[in-house]
Amino acid sequence: MKSTKWLNLIVGVFTLMFGFQQLVQAQQISLQDCYQATAKNYPLIQKDSLLRVITQQTDEQLKKNYWPILQASAQATYQSEVTTIQLPGIAPIDKDQYAMGLSLTQPLFDGGETSAQRDLNQIQGKVQLQQNQVDLYMIKERVSNLFFQVLLLKESLKIDLATQKQLNARLEAKEGALKFGAAQEADVNALKAEVLKAQQQITMIQNDQEAVLTQLSYFTGLTLKSEQQFSLPDDPLIPASYLNKRPENMLFDLNQQTIIQQQKVKDTQLLPKISLFGIANYGRPGYNFLNNNFRDYGLVGAKITWNISSFYRHQADKKINELQLSNVAVQQSVFELNQQAQFSVQQQNLKKLNELLSQDQEIIDLKTKVSTASEAKLDNGTETVSDYISDIQSEQQARLAKIFHQIQRYQTIEQLKLINGTQQ
Repeated sequence: MKSTKWLNLIVGVFTLMFGFQQLVQAQQISLQDCYQATAKNYPLIQKDSLLRVITQQTDEQLKKNYWPILQASAQATYQSEVTTIQLPGIAPIDKDQYAMGLSLTQPLFDGGETSAQRDLNQIQGKVQLQQNQVDLYMIKERVSNLFFQVLLLKESLKIDLATQKQLNARLEAKEGALKFGAAQEADVNALKAEVLKAQQQITMIQNDQEAVLTQLSYFTGLTLKSEQQFSLPDDPLIPASYLNKRPENMLFDLNQQTIIQQQKVKDTQLLPKISLFGIANYGRPGYNFLNNNFRDYGLVGAKITWNISSFYRHQADKKINELQLSNVAVQQSVFELNQQAQFSVQQQNLKKLNELLSQDQEIIDLKTKVSTASEAKLDNGTETVSDYISDIQSEQQARLAKIFHQIQRYQTIEQLKLINGTQQ
């Protein structure tokens, strides 16, 4: 009784596993599924959090510019001569002199340089994050190309398998006729060669499909198998005009903001810096050089420093920044022009594909009639095998052309979205 329960349990587990496997294989994979999986899996997505931490840590470091600056120093010197005073009770000054101590400087006003540098750091952080988004968007284009390659290979495989089945049926018929002397051995051999060629084509497609699926799996992190179905939207929305929403545009804007902020940092260098300072030393002689004993001594004060030489370079720096801004503007214009040109090309491709698709089915119907008639003639012995093979191949090419045009149409629409920057 117990053994029967265990047997039922094992059978139940295997049934569930088989059912789950069938469910996975039956699951349809859409292009949007691949995009979403890539966004979660591709290593670049982890870069965003790292870049944010780097920006935050850099900001914390810049805040320390307001902290007191503490320095330790020590020195020992020997002088070839010292000041001598010929007076009673005044000991001669030693030629070996020593000093060690601490100095403390507290910045009070840095002309706004630290504040400007912190703003620059934030903008540069946004630039890096946006560059990462641009790189991820480029990956999305690669994923799209791989997805449509898989679709094309799958449909091509279906047609080749159907053609191989059709050729096998004719081969069996001819081999049967050959036994009764109603067919020639050359015709049978010709059909065998075509069956082998069809198998070669199927093998090539299967290998290509596995290679593309492997690449797509690396990007998405999904375990993609040839048994799984890949689906397309029934009625994709076709972009009517160029919208210019690519992530590169924001990157260009941020690059310009970076250049402007860099100039603001340089502008702060024209202002004086104010700070308090204090020095505490131990050594000999001190500030009273007539006292030759080791002792503590120090001073406190305030100081203003002003880098006058920064004025010499200021105008040249501004001119360089203006040129850099112009350079970014030119790059953005070139990018937008190229995108508009690509959008226009894809629109023309879409128009062409729509026209081709309107004629594909009629061509297939006509080719099918020809191959069906050719098959009947072959069975009746009124047509050669080579003519039949030619008709079959012609029908196969017509079906492949329609599939290719259909998938290419979807891919063109997707490319329009990617060029626009509206594919999220």
